[in-house]
Amino acid sequence: MGNRFLPFDSWYPYPYLESPWFELSYIHQCIATSFNHFMHTGIDCLYSGLMAIVGSQCDFLRYKILEYKQPGEFGVPINNIDSLKEDDLDYESFFKNIVKHHKHILG
Repeated sequence: MGNRFLPFDSWYPYPYLESPWFELSYIHQCIATSFNHFMHTGIDCLYSGLMAIVGSQCDFLRYKILEYKQPGEFGVPINNIDSLKEDDLDYESFFKNIVKHHKHILG
C-alpha cells in the first residue's frame, strides 16, 4: 500500500492505515481543520470589531472633553452668562457623565 500519512498525528481506536478507515480519517481531519479555521476567523473578526467600537467611543469622549467650553472662552462672553442655559453651567454633571461613559466603555 505504500506509506500513508494523515495530515495530523493522532490516535484512533481502529487500524486507520487500512482502507476505508484511512480515507474516512483523512476526510474527518480535513473537515475538522476547516471548521477550526472558520471558527478562529470569526473570533478574530469579532475582536477586531469590538476594538474598533471601543476606539471610536474613546475618540468620542476625547472630542467631548476637547470641545468643552467654559463661559468666557471661545466666543462666549462673560457678560452674556445669563443667556446660557442651566445645563451649560452644570460642570459637575458634565464631568460625571464623561466618567460614567468612560466606565461604560471599560465595563
